[in-house]
Amino acid sequence: MICARTLRFALLACCVAGAFAVSHVSVAGDRVKIATHVKFPVIPPEAKAKHLSGSGIILVCIRPDGTVEKAEVARSSGHKILDDAALAAFSQWQFIPGKLRKVTIPFTFMGNYGKPKNI
Repeated sequence: MICARTLRFALLACCVAGAFAVSHVSVAGDRVKIATHVKFPVIPPEAKAKHLSGSGIILVCIRPDGTVEKAEVARSSGHKILDDAALAAFSQWQFIPGKLRKVTIPFTFMGNYGKPKNI
């Protein structure tokens, strides 16, 4: 049974070659888009240079109007610079007003950033 006040959804955010992808969440068989504005984490140059990788979880508290009240690291990626990049991005997300109070967002930085392609 789902309690509306403490409803927590997990969005899958993964980094593949420097690009993030976010899945929709399935509720009672319906695909529901719960985020109305999504900003993806920017991989810091230092993290790229060192090929840092790691997975973590950000807990986002949402205001009734759908904006983010606060975001905090629920589980660290093991690298503060990656956690900070995820926090900065997920703090700017917006959600459907009145639907959620908290969301956990898993994230993964793969570390295989490679060199930019010459054009």
